[in-house]
Order: sequence, then C-alpha cells, then structure tokens
Amino acid sequence: MLTKPQHGWTHFESNGRHLGRASDISDVPVILLDALLEYFSPNNKCSLNVVMDAEGWDVGFAEVGEDFFFFDTATNSDIPNFISLSKNTPYFAKECIANFAKEIADDIERDLDDWAAFSVLEIEEDEQEKETKERKVQLQQKVAALKSLISAREKPNRERSGSMETADRALYKAKGRDGEGWQTGYYWFCQDTLLCIASEAERKKNGHHYLLFSGCCDWGLPMPHYKMDIVPETLCQYTGRQDTKHKRIFEHDLCKSEAENALVEIVWHDSGWYGLYVGKEDCIDKEKYRPLDSWFHQDGSCSLTIVGNSIDGTEEMRKVES
Repeated sequence: MLTKPQHGWTHFESNGRHLGRASDISDVPVILLDALLEYFSPNNKCSLNVVMDAEGWDVGFAEVGEDFFFFDTATNSDIPNFISLSKNTPYFAKECIANFAKEIADDIERDLDDWAAFSVLEIEEDEQEKETKERKVQLQQKVAALKSLISAREKPNRERSGSMETADRALYKAKGRDGEGWQTGYYWFCQDTLLCIASEAERKKNGHHYLLFSGCCDWGLPMPHYKMDIVPETLCQYTGRQDTKHKRIFEHDLCKSEAENALVEIVWHDSGWYGLYVGKEDCIDKEKYRPLDSWFHQDGSCSLTIVGNSIDGTEEMRKVES
C-alpha cells in the first residue's frame, strides 16, 4: 500500500494500481497510524477519514457507508475523485480497512528507518539524528499497538469461549434514547447524510446509534425484530464471559469479588478485558487492573458476581465512594 519514501514523497498503491502520493508536509506514517489506532479502539463509533497533503491538493482515505475509498482533490470540480478499494472484493468497508491497516503496519515496519527520517528534514541538522531515533521508537510502538488491536479484534472471530457462540461476542447492551431501560442486541450505526470529507465532530453528529434485537412469538409465527435508538454513551460490549450466576458480563459492569472483598469495574484496557479495582488506588498490595480471565478457573467457573454497572451506579459503589 505504502511505497518506500524517497525525496520527501510516498506513493499509495493497491493491487498493482497507483492511487496517488503524499508529501512530507504531512507526517504520513504518524497520521495513518494514529487514525487507525483510534478507529480500532474498542469504544470508537466513528468512520475512518484520513487526509494528507500532496502539495497543491489533498489525498486520503474515507469510509462511506459500506464502502472504503481512496480520494484526491486534484480535480477541476468541488467534488473529489474517489477510487473504491472495496469494490470487486468480497469485503465490506470494515474488513477492507482491517486489511488496509495490516498493510500499512507491515509497510511502515519494512521501511522503518526511512519512515523515521521522514518529515525531519526541516529540523536543524544537529537535531535530526536525535529526532530520527525518537521517531523510530515512536513508530515501533504505534505499529505494535495497532497490530495488537487488530489481533484482539480478530480473536473473537477465531475462538469460542466455552459453549458461547462467536455471535454472542458481538452482543452489546445500551439504554434507549426515549427512556427505555437496558436492552441487549446487536449494535448498528447508521449515517443520516452521505458526507464526503467531514470533521470528527460532524461525523459524530451525522447519524443514529441503534440496537437490533428480536422479540418473542408462538411456534410457527413470524419472529418480530426491533430497532431501538440508543444513547451511545451507554453502549457496553459483551466480554464473552459469565458470572457466578451465569449472567453475561458486559463492559462497565460492576462485579463483586467475594474472595478479595473487592469491587471491580469491567473495562477494556491494554488490548484486553480487565477488572479495574474501585476504591483501591491506595492499596499497595494490588495492581489497579487485573485481567478478567484471572477470575475464571479451569472448570469454567467464575469468582465474580455482577452487582450493577458504573453507568447506573450501585449501592456497593456508593459504599466505596463514601
């Protein structure tokens, strides 16, 4: 996807096709890695939109609905030129972006020394060597973090946890925008307007967040399906685990660890599910975070019991805070 940078330029290629180029006016590797790290972060609700400078026009990548495009503004009209990267492939935009991210990470890693020196030529000569070394470490860390996020994203699709199906791992719960209580279902973000290039704030406002779920019916009758407009701040992902009472454990659930007499909040941390100790900041004999899997035994049993969630709060949490 990314060619080796030379003379302050890099080119974008896909399946042998030249797409465009970007100059060192934009810090290409950092811009791409930062955008992809944000996109693959667990709580991200926004589409991918990356813009870089080509000295006279802009180039970039944009996720629009179920399509993923390369675009440039080197046209005589106000409408950029779009090249679909998902057309004629078996992938929708998100799968295309996952493959794109792997290529970007591999390409930057392959030419790491050259990318470390990219965009530092304007710095004083005696500072260039120091800056290049620091950038190399920075890029290595970003590439490693991106690969870890991609791996964590793919892992639920490769594995099952106990008797839980892969589809269960895509479950979420959230509260309805019209005052409905908690509902479990499958998350869907729908754009209201087809935006070309938009700011992050515009993208967040341009759409609705829904949960899709099915209702009950008698044998032989059509199954009813529902769509609930949700408050996105309440969206919590299923961890693939169940507590002592066989209740699904979701993100931001508050769980009681009876053996430790401790309260933990389930959070995504360091590319995995962790329990964050509530009210244990001053406890020197405990880490602040503990892997969720560490509360599960070889027989599949668990030593955590759900007592509420941090969004609603619980009596247990109020006791800790007081």
